Order: sequence, then C-alpha cells, then structure tokens
Amino acid sequence: KGCGYYPEQAVFEGYQVFWCAGLEPGLRYALTSRLDDQMDRVINTSDPSGLVVFPLRQSSDTLIPGLWTVSLGQALADGQEPVDVGIPPLSVQILPPGGVNP
Repeated sequence: KGCGYYPEQAVFEGYQVFWCAGLEPGLRYALTSRLDDQMDRVINTSDPSGLVVFPLRQSSDTLIPGLWTVSLGQALADGQEPVDVGIPPLSVQILPPGGVNP
C-alpha cells in the first residue's frame, strides 16, 4: 500500500502522474493537491487490483509552478472532505516550462 509519482525525477510544464496501489478495490478515492490557496481535487475509482492513477493537473491543464502538497483520501459524498486512508501526504515540485530539476 503506497503512492508515488511517474516520472519520478522530472516534471515538465506541470504534467505528472500520481499513482496509488494496495487500495480497497471498488471504493472512490480523491487526490487533493494544494499550493497556498490553490486547490485541485480529482476523484477516481480504484480498479479491481486496488490501483489508482491520477493525472496531476488543474482545469487549465497544468499546475502552477511551485511546491505542491498532494494527499489521498477516500471520497464520500460530493462536497464532503475525503477521509484519511493512512498514506502520508507527498510533496512535488512543479517546474515552469523549460525548468530543470537540480
């Protein structure tokens, strides 16, 4: 049970994929990404193997450059905060177009 990013080392122009494995099959999960007062939430359902893959993006198709905090929760009814599933939040540095990881 855990989460991670793909690709692991580089983020180009705000696009990146966040995955979680070992989850309860059939439950809805919400991925919440935050940067200061910006927030983006993507709700998805795990497949029978308990794997969920989320694109990290906002409606503008890219995340604003900066250090985003990403957390996973079980999605309940629309409008309710997701319930903690025991996976610690992760941080991801979104680089501006043309940015390079040190």
